[in-house]
Amino acid sequence: MSKVVETFLADALKHEAVQSGMNQLVEKLVALLRPLLIGIGVIWALILVGIVVLVFRKGGGGVQ
Repeated sequence: MSKVVETFLADALKHEAVQSGMNQLVEKLVALLRPLLIGIGVIWALILVGIVVLVFRKGGGGVQ
């Protein structure tokens, strides 16, 4: 049964209409997720900058 499904999917992905639909779906997903991913990136950058500021403000935390 899985062989039938595999061949069906392989045939379906060869058709231009299916490829076009998949491209549109991926574009919509990226458009939806882009603000979320940018927000996560900004939060990580702020966290890293905060850590660097804390380390330099306390003198590096090295052995004296």
